[in-house]
Amino acid sequence: MATIPTPYIFPVSEKFEGNDGHWSTFVVDAGTSGQQFHVLPSLSSAGLWLPIPDGCNRTDAPDDCPELRGAQSFGNRRNEGYNTSLSNSYTVIGIFKLVFPSIETETHYGEPWSNSSGLYATDTVSLHSGYNSSIQLDDSLVVSIKTVNYFMGLFGLAHGGVKLFSHTYQSLLSTLNSSSAESPRIPSMSYGYTAGAYYRNNTFGSLVLGGYDRSRRLDSDAPDSEISMPLDANDSEALKVLVSDMTVRTGGGNAQSVMGGVYQNFEVNIDSTLPYLWLPPAVCDKLSDALGLKFDNETGLYTLSNQQRQNNLDGITIGIRLTRADEQDQALQVDLPYAAFDQDVSWPFYNEAKHYFPIKRAEGSMAYTFGRTFLQEAYVTVDYDQKNWSLSRVNWTESRPEPQVVPIINPSFETSSGGRGLSTGAIVGIVFGVLAVLLLAAGWFFFKRRRQNRKKL
Repeated sequence: MATIPTPYIFPVSEKFEGNDGHWSTFVVDAGTSGQQFHVLPSLSSAGLWLPIPDGCNRTDAPDDCPELRGAQSFGNRRNEGYNTSLSNSYTVIGIFKLVFPSIETETHYGEPWSNSSGLYATDTVSLHSGYNSSIQLDDSLVVSIKTVNYFMGLFGLAHGGVKLFSHTYQSLLSTLNSSSAESPRIPSMSYGYTAGAYYRNNTFGSLVLGGYDRSRRLDSDAPDSEISMPLDANDSEALKVLVSDMTVRTGGGNAQSVMGGVYQNFEVNIDSTLPYLWLPPAVCDKLSDALGLKFDNETGLYTLSNQQRQNNLDGITIGIRLTRADEQDQALQVDLPYAAFDQDVSWPFYNEAKHYFPIKRAEGSMAYTFGRTFLQEAYVTVDYDQKNWSLSRVNWTESRPEPQVVPIINPSFETSSGGRGLSTGAIVGIVFGVLAVLLLAAGWFFFKRRRQNRKKL
């Protein structure tokens, strides 16, 4: 009988970090020396991206730059960044532009992200024990990043591999699911994720590989609480959904649509790599007018004064309504309190932290994206094996609920030669069949002996 592995619950760092907001990070080790980093999940990348020391060698970098980028002390010394010379399993591949299997950075994020590159290699990746056993992944795709455009390390959750030269390197999710032909580490190529919310009693994020956490998803019986969609035939495709409305609602209950007269709907990609909501410029303009934002041409960010920030915190809610492209009767309503957008941005954007509102002006419809900010109030579940995914509202009945992990099991476990064994009904049927044959045989033997005895008489 095949043994079905259990889902892996990614341990949180119990910190909120980042230079563009307060984000719940997760713990991972790289290399044979066990260099530890706090990283953020990325729905669209495939490998483990780690900052290297060179990224903090700028003259304007803060003294604690490595720590700000997630590098953790190890071996009683400071970790300046991913040091490849300390790993015996490190094998270099080469320098390439940063690759996302499910999106094109040129059309999605644009500059400066589309021009960023990294040193690709394979190395040992270790996932810490928390609720479950530690996992060591040999020959995993690891990318050294000097650029501060991607400030913290990223743990990729995309399914598609990365083709470099003539070889395709497996994604981390694929490596987990096929660490060896006989013993996958998780029950399926799937995950469940929500980003956590510092503004809700410092509730940390949740990431489950091979399943999802039922405690973090609102009951699907609640109105407009969940939307489920099939993945495209190419299972490395981006996660796309329609935005049918966006509103700004005041504490008094008055709601103003920022799409009215501009867009009937538009399609967005769901991706946690960066915090921003990339929106049509006209929608950004309406949000800016409604919230008193100021656009900074140099950084491309929307900032605001302390007084305007305080005004917005007093009851403003951003409502987002999502539908399926092929079935618009099924909808998900996510209401984000202004606190979800109440973030600070610092170096290298500004030398001193500023309040900002994490939206970006998208350059074309291909760039429309809902980033990590949205996933503070939404839970995404993706099943690449059975080619479906869903978005749910986060369940806030408890700020730090005990995990209720539900495995998502690859159907091959049930149809493989090992399978799950015979069902109880099948076993009972076989037992009764065997007993019936034995009784018939005993009866025939008794009848034959009796006839032989009569002939002797």
